[in-house]
Amino acid sequence: MLFKWMTLVALGVGIPCFLVGGYLNGPAELKILDFLRQDFRDSQLRKAYLAEFAYDLYIPLEVRRQYFVSNMLMGIALVCLAVLMFQINDVMAKVLAPVMGSGVLVGMFWESRRYLKSTRPR
Repeated sequence: MLFKWMTLVALGVGIPCFLVGGYLNGPAELKILDFLRQDFRDSQLRKAYLAEFAYDLYIPLEVRRQYFVSNMLMGIALVCLAVLMFQINDVMAKVLAPVMGSGVLVGMFWESRRYLKSTRPR
């Protein structure tokens, strides 16, 4: 019975978080790209540069906030996916799910830390 409720909650929370996070992430990334130098914008690795410079002080706070919220929503969706993977009756899924879930939670913690450090008054 518990697994049935966990499945319903994971599906009910994970899918909307993924959709809303993806919807918010696109415009936030485009706004951040507008603030980067031209050589970063034209690079093939612009996603890596975007993540690196997303919380710099010259990026407006509302853009940083939108980027942070979209990443947190995507992280919640990945944690819900890990819960769903754990319920699959497969050994590899049961091993991979806790590893993936803990990795996502650590990533969300560090993302929160970077965002909060960027909002600190200087």
